[in-house]
Amino acid sequence: MLQKLMKRHKVLFNDEMGLVREPESDHLAIPVLTDEVVAKPPIRLGAEAKGVVDKMFDANSRQGRMEPVGPEGSPWAMQVFVVTHP
Repeated sequence: MLQKLMKRHKVLFNDEMGLVREPESDHLAIPVLTDEVVAKPPIRLGAEAKGVVDKMFDANSRQGRMEPVGPEGSPWAMQVFVVTHP
């Protein structure tokens, strides 16, 4: 049923199933209240979880939703949560 609905309103969706086209004016702006950087150690992933994350990151990179930072690095990062379910 969801796929029928998405096909009927395909003008709203990107080529990949489930991704909505959203105008930049609707993007969420997150205010930065301080320039202080809080360092946290990386969380190691197992091979299976890393494969899942890599697949999602690759898809988001192809769609222009993510881009590499470069060799200079960045003080900002987002944590990734991997949830497995049956």
